[in-house]
Amino acid sequence: MKAFMTLLSISFVFVIMLLALIKERRTKNAGWVDVGWAMSICYLAAATAWSNNGVIYRRSILFLMVLLWSLRLTSHILSRLLSNAPEDKRYQAMREAFGQKSGGKYFALFMGEGLLAIVLSYPFCVITRNSFPGLMGLEFLGITMALIALAGETLADRQLQDFIAVPANRGHVCDVGLWRYSRHPNYFFEFTFWVGLAVFAWPSPGGQWACSSALIMLVLLVKVTGIPHAERQALISRGEEYRRYMQTTSAFIPWFNLKINS
Repeated sequence: MKAFMTLLSISFVFVIMLLALIKERRTKNAGWVDVGWAMSICYLAAATAWSNNGVIYRRSILFLMVLLWSLRLTSHILSRLLSNAPEDKRYQAMREAFGQKSGGKYFALFMGEGLLAIVLSYPFCVITRNSFPGLMGLEFLGITMALIALAGETLADRQLQDFIAVPANRGHVCDVGLWRYSRHPNYFFEFTFWVGLAVFAWPSPGGQWACSSALIMLVLLVKVTGIPHAERQALISRGEEYRRYMQTTSAFIPWFNLKINS
């Protein structure tokens, strides 16, 4: 019976992604896949916190952290989707590649994102099953890392939005604030959040495997959907200015700016 309920609970992720797909079909904006993904992650955190029997405050902390993460990401994406802004160039390129008969390919994309959410939720499972009373040092460290990461992502998004809001900055490279030390501080802090979850999960039984979620996220951000796409688009839209930015600024980990003032 418990296995059936677990399967039923997991299957709801694909319902969320199906609803997001329906929204994409109506609006012709694939950005809804990111909304569905963020909501699926939050749902899985809620489901594991509710159904598992670990210490209540450990389950509550995990859920609240993921809820904050989901609210930040969802609100950030929805602000773009609901403003009738053009579809993200990443998805525009995908739409061109998919061609006219794209329904099946989009279905695979959205369901694949749901499956990814399930895989990444492994830390939630081990954390919410931990019945050891009291938080250990590594758990405090993981929670702190995750909260710092959330603050860093929020700050990076705000600095970028403020830069773009100035008419004189349109078409130029944002190299202020956190963006002076990393070309992708938002991606760095996203990875840091998942590292924080892995550290939080480490003392729990089976928690050592939680680092796999952080590693998957690292590969996605650095090698697949994150930095490579963003760099290509930035070089197209900002040209030589962005090329100079690449030569002077760390791609991922915030580091000292290499620009030499003349």
